[in-house]
Parts: sequence; C-alpha cells; structure tokens
Amino acid sequence: MKTLSSMTAEELRDVVEEAVERKLTEMLTDPDRGCVLRATVVQRLRRTVRATRRGERGVPAREVAKRFGLRKAVARRPEAAGGGLPGTLHS
Repeated sequence: MKTLSSMTAEELRDVVEEAVERKLTEMLTDPDRGCVLRATVVQRLRRTVRATRRGERGVPAREVAKRFGLRKAVARRPEAAGGGLPGTLHS
C-alpha cells in the first residue's frame, strides 16, 4: 500500500471515496435485517400495542431513569432538550 505522500490526487480521491462509501453503507444499513424475533418477544410487542390502543400507559420515563440510575435522562420541557416529546428519554 502506498503512503499518503506518494499518492496522486486521483488515488487519494479514490481512497477517500471508498472509505466514505464504506462508512455510509455501515451507518445506513439495518444491522438486524434478516434476524428473527423470538416468539416471546413478538407476544410482548403485541400485548404492548394492544394496551397502547386501549389507552394504557407504560412506565414513565422518569421512573425508568430512576430505576437504572440515569442522570440526565428526562427533559422537563421539550425545548430544554432540543425538541422531542415531553417525558421521553434523551441521551
């Protein structure tokens, strides 16, 4: 492999293009594609969807944050966290 200083502008451009393309492909592809959910996970997801449609609420984000010891987890106002929904977890 050539050193950077010995590359022509075209060779350097090709190397950069390849690296950018590789990184974009890595970032934009679904790493879970082709994976199958276990039956128990599918059942839990279906229960959650049904409960949500009935208007039931899950565990508040503030409680989840407290339970897992997350410091800066919940914004009081959406604008305080740069947008998002009230009471949603933010990293």
